[in-house]
Amino acid sequence: MSRTGRRRKSCPFPADPDVRNYSFTTVDGKLYFRIDSRMEPVDLPLTTENRVRGMMALRDCARQLIAYQMENYPDEIIWREQEKLGSLYDAYVKKYGRLCTRGNHLAFSDDGSYPLLCSLEVLDNEGNFARKADMFTKRTIRPNIPVAQVDTASEALAVSLAEKAQVDLGFMSERSGKNEEELVQELSGVIYRNIRCGLTPEEISPAQLDLSVYPYVTAEEFLSGNVRKKSCKWCRPCKQRYRPKRNRNWSAMPPHWRPCSRQT
Repeated sequence: MSRTGRRRKSCPFPADPDVRNYSFTTVDGKLYFRIDSRMEPVDLPLTTENRVRGMMALRDCARQLIAYQMENYPDEIIWREQEKLGSLYDAYVKKYGRLCTRGNHLAFSDDGSYPLLCSLEVLDNEGNFARKADMFTKRTIRPNIPVAQVDTASEALAVSLAEKAQVDLGFMSERSGKNEEELVQELSGVIYRNIRCGLTPEEISPAQLDLSVYPYVTAEEFLSGNVRKKSCKWCRPCKQRYRPKRNRNWSAMPPHWRPCSRQT
């Protein structure tokens, strides 16, 4: 017996990389099931095999429709694929019943896409069929379209955090048309240099005295964690050489978080 509980017709062979793991497929008209690196031939009763083949067609059509929507294909192509999916679904249900019924579950639940097929049917609170899913008639997936242009530094920061998960001044400059110095000035009190260096003069290398090597982070990140330790790291290298530039970061901290304040 195979792991899917079906008798093997012949010996398995290496898996086709184009077939998803734990999925039914056909090779030269014969039914196979991929398990990890193997393609397992399966033997099913005729009615069960026909159920599987029918749900394979629904699965592939649903995946194709999802791909078209993800890639933002024209509406005409989306509509044609929706019509195809609807026709396949109606023909299948007429023969074998709803996709979530016991017989179809037993036939196809080993396939990793069976939950996708079940999502094509909307059930009521009692588990009975209520209607077809919106996927048959509507665009249910919208592609992620990057923001090409913004007007303000705040908007540029929001886009940078959303798409880059960090404060990327170069990226923000491209989107806003502002240079990095303008962005930093307009975002004063919102972003700060994230100083990372030693706590004593002996631990601080000359390279660490150059503030430009430290990336900008949001105020939330700058004021999180061990803020007292951060304040010391900010105070030491900036005490004499960068006193004017330290004010922005320094003012972000409440007075009782400034352990070096008495030395300035």
